[in-house]
Amino acid sequence: MEMKMQLPSDFETELKSQIVAIVAEALATVTNRPQAPEYMDIGGAADYLAVSRGTMMKFIRMGLPMFKVDGTTRIKRTELDKFMALHTI
Repeated sequence: MEMKMQLPSDFETELKSQIVAIVAEALATVTNRPQAPEYMDIGGAADYLAVSRGTMMKFIRMGLPMFKVDGTTRIKRTELDKFMALHTI
C-alpha cells in the first residue's frame, strides 16, 4: 500500500527547521562531553566504566592491564575499552 500526501510548503519548511534544531542540539550535547584522560587512576577508571571501585578491583584481578610507576597506579583508557570488548556477551 502506498500513500502520498501533499504538505503545504510552509509546514515542510518548519518541519525541516525543527529537525535541524533538534539534530544541532544533540550534536552540541555529545561534543560538549568531557573526554576521559588517556591514563586514569582506579577511581577515574571506575567512573569511566560506571562501576564501583570494588568491581574495578575485580576487573584488575581478572587481568585488566595497569601501569604502576613509583607507587602510582594508572589504567589506560584503550585498555579499559579492550577489556570490556573482550568480555562482551
